[in-house]
Amino acid sequence: MANELPYGKEIDIWGLGIVAMELFQGYPPLRVADCMQCFVSMAKSGYTIMNNEAASRASEDLINFLYNGTLKYNPADRLSADELLTHPFISTHEHWSRCCDCLSSFMKYVLEVQKLRLDDAG
Repeated sequence: MANELPYGKEIDIWGLGIVAMELFQGYPPLRVADCMQCFVSMAKSGYTIMNNEAASRASEDLINFLYNGTLKYNPADRLSADELLTHPFISTHEHWSRCCDCLSSFMKYVLEVQKLRLDDAG
């Protein structure tokens, strides 16, 4: 049985950075055939690195959000969720309000569908 070590919010911040990088690149960072190769790649790089082609298309704000905010090697050095919300990559994006409205509508729809399924099952 695996030894369950406690972890804090910092790992969630790192996960956010990984997801953001994957969404931007279109595939996971350090994409490899198996887990062992992934561990070797991570050990060699020290942390997750965006590929050169994707990095050339990335905004300075995205690069800063990833490498100076979410993917810092030392978990204590990562920005908090509150700090990330005020980061220029998030705070200066002109379409966030529309995105949030759309997400809110979608979540209401999902909850309605779940309620209907529960009503039908019960």
